[in-house]
Amino acid sequence: MKIGRRSTDRSGSTRRLDATAMCLGTMMPDILYSISAYLGFDTHRGPTTFVIGLPASIVLAMLIRRVLAPVGPAQFPDLRDFRLRSWAVLARRRPHIVATMVSAFLGMGSHIALDWFTHPGRPGVLWLGYDDVDVTFLGITEPLASVLQLVGHTFGSLLGLSMLWWIGRRRLLDEWYGSAEVRAARRYRPTSRDRVIFWIATIVGLAIGLVWGSTGESLLELIQRPFVGALFGSIVGAWWIGAIDRQAGSAVPTMVSGSGAGQAPAGRPTR
Repeated sequence: MKIGRRSTDRSGSTRRLDATAMCLGTMMPDILYSISAYLGFDTHRGPTTFVIGLPASIVLAMLIRRVLAPVGPAQFPDLRDFRLRSWAVLARRRPHIVATMVSAFLGMGSHIALDWFTHPGRPGVLWLGYDDVDVTFLGITEPLASVLQLVGHTFGSLLGLSMLWWIGRRRLLDEWYGSAEVRAARRYRPTSRDRVIFWIATIVGLAIGLVWGSTGESLLELIQRPFVGALFGSIVGAWWIGAIDRQAGSAVPTMVSGSGAGQAPAGRPTR
């Protein structure tokens, strides 16, 4: 019998969850509003949400890691303590597909379960008996569940922004991925050509999403369709940059295979 500590290899081989897929899973029930009208299903109820949303979360997680993450963060200012460009390190790890599936499922499930208590008519609201309770403030009357939803969105947005700042300030990505990996990911700097390609593709995607959203019948479609358009536009822009680099005989910046541990940076050096 041998007793010892479990390996803490920074390559992620012992990790059980995929945080990228989990985050995308928490967003997926709302993202699905962009297409739910065509398929006729409730994005927050029933197995159809998981049948469609789970594969979508997995594919999107792979696209973000393999295509968007290597070049996307460098298109933004670093914002001092936020250290936004460090998020390019997401490209340097490939979680196991099972971890990605489980994480996306947990993310979607947590979103749906939370909405049970913050949307009128949902199971949690009915179970606790406040579906018919209204709140009036400054002459405006709304269901209590809707008020809880507004409070949750506001608090959640502030918490998410604070966590982004905290992760950057404490350099937690260096701790989770390894300082060498983060330094390698941060070395890439886009050329003017790269910036033009990325932002034109993103803006075109946003414009398509706005037009698409204007054809919808709900506010949720008007919100989610431009977001989806901009997201896929940025992915196309990042892919385009990578395709040009490959044609020129250089590797896509910071893109690696496997965990990425110990890989040298492949992008352009910092100028």
